Amino acid sequence: DDREVQNSEMLNPTAVVPRHGFEAAVDFKPVEHPNEPPDNDLPVKCPTPEPSILN
Repeated sequence: DDREVQNSEMLNPTAVVPRHGFEAAVDFKPVEHPNEPPDNDLPVKCPTPEPSILN
């Protein structure tokens, strides 16, 4: 039957099927998480709003 899928392809998680003309990378690397911000990290102080002539 043409619709039958081979079991070896289903069990191999590194099997890559190129769909767009290029082969996807199969290397998995840990993600480097950013460090905590320093204690002096404060929000920016906005200037006071100017009075509006419409008010």
